[in-house]
Amino acid sequence: MYQAFQPPLYWQQFEDLTEAVFPYIYGDPRPQKIGRPGQAQDGVDVYGTCLRTNRHIGIQCKRMDELDGNNQPYPGGAITTRLLRTEFDKALRFTPRLDEWILATTAKRDAPAQRAARFLDEESTSRGRFAVRI
Repeated sequence: MYQAFQPPLYWQQFEDLTEAVFPYIYGDPRPQKIGRPGQAQDGVDVYGTCLRTNRHIGIQCKRMDELDGNNQPYPGGAITTRLLRTEFDKALRFTPRLDEWILATTAKRDAPAQRAARFLDEESTSRGRFAVRI
């Protein structure tokens, strides 16, 4: 069965959705959105703890969009290796130290981006840092 959902129109809605879904996935009833617009967030928009494992989870939300002929946003764009690395480098500064960092996106699933995330995960965990997911 295949089901498609329209992504949130604005990045704020995407962050709100991520925060709302967090408790269902990780069990933490009170995840936090980090900061406000214009403030440095160190590569994390939503932060919480997995109650089953006590792991610190940071999620960076990227609503990738283009505009249609009516100047309305629709999903598109791509997660590039450069964007992934830039956001990863920011997350290294997040405190407390993360155990897992996720780049959540409205972009379509993309094999090159997934491959880059796997390599970054291997690099990061081999250095005793957090796991990387996309």
